[in-house]
Amino acid sequence: NIIKFDRDDNSSIYVRGLEGPAGILVDDANQIMYIANYSGNSIAKVDMSAENPSPTILASGGRINGPDGLAFTPEGDLISCNFNNNNIQRITPEGEVSAFATLEDSPNSGYIVRRGDQYIVPGAYGPDIYALSLTGEVSRFAGTSTAGYTDGVAAEAQFRFPNGIAISPTGDTLLITESATTGHIRMITNLDGVSDTDVLQTV
Repeated sequence: NIIKFDRDDNSSIYVRGLEGPAGILVDDANQIMYIANYSGNSIAKVDMSAENPSPTILASGGRINGPDGLAFTPEGDLISCNFNNNNIQRITPEGEVSAFATLEDSPNSGYIVRRGDQYIVPGAYGPDIYALSLTGEVSRFAGTSTAGYTDGVAAEAQFRFPNGIAISPTGDTLLITESATTGHIRMITNLDGVSDTDVLQTV
């Protein structure tokens, strides 16, 4: 299910009938919600203008294998990451799937955010953070390829199972979860200058 919370923190079921929904991405202009249907190996979509919204499958199978992260391209296509492998695919609004990128140095792809002319993707078991150009070229954004908890400049910082990712409203800080270990939330700051990494919070 997809759960909706109102401003008073009251919850209700918004969409039913999914299979392990993970990432969510909303197209506000067209009132469409896209859902990474993890256990169903598919991407679903929901018409948010409907009185009783229900999911339909946009794309499934093939390269889509345990999807979690979703982001938009400038042209309005979807970028979808697989948690079960290191493939990242591009999906058109009509549901056509094509290869976009592969994280060669990581067995998995985590969630994804778009920041200007690049995407940032944690490698999960990788355990680095990767940058992707808008055309799919991959480079290491932060990490040393060795798992750890070392803080410091991005090229020297170490991560352990980085998976979830979000960007601050100001656009200059990334928040990254290390979800399979001690519950750290890490941050990469000063994205327009010399990036450094600190432990922001332990939960």
